[in-house]
Amino acid sequence: MTETDETTENAGEVWVKSDVASDGTYVVTIEAGPDDVRSLDRDAALRYAAAVLATAQRAEFDAAVLALLTNRLGLDLQAAGWFVGSLRNDRPAINPADTAPLVLEPGIAMRPPHPAFIKILIHGKVVGQWEVVDARSHALHVLETLEGADLDAGLFRHLMAMDLDEGRARNVVADVLHWRDYDPDNPPPPLVPDSS
Repeated sequence: MTETDETTENAGEVWVKSDVASDGTYVVTIEAGPDDVRSLDRDAALRYAAAVLATAQRAEFDAAVLALLTNRLGLDLQAAGWFVGSLRNDRPAINPADTAPLVLEPGIAMRPPHPAFIKILIHGKVVGQWEVVDARSHALHVLETLEGADLDAGLFRHLMAMDLDEGRARNVVADVLHWRDYDPDNPPPPLVPDSS
């Protein structure tokens, strides 16, 4: 199975992995805590990644507009902040259901040079933040894991066609993660320890 961890400082860890859904299919799973887990089919994963990227783009754009207004046009920070707020209010909203259990909000740091960031909320509580580059990396991991889930499903089907029992086939799929960066001088441990 494909697994990637995305972490922020402190709380707000978000795990992205290929996992087995209740119906036995492989899906992308977003996990932000034991009670905040969501499985994403292909369409939901694409909407999730697009919403993360849109939030990152908006945060970066807002920071650029703020910099332009304060540095090029000489507006004070309060007036420039009001202008950026007006721009935000004029945009169509990003559907928070697309990123559930996370709610993502674009932000601009108050300290110069006013970098963009993404605030992460769960159940209305701020649990962390990403820099724009981290949000983009997270979205890329979701897309890569989406492909990984499809690859896991194909491997599982072929293993089942070899008459492996389901548990063994699922274990082999899970073990692929350990073989991605295969080094013959340091191979992964055996899937099932040798009893001899």
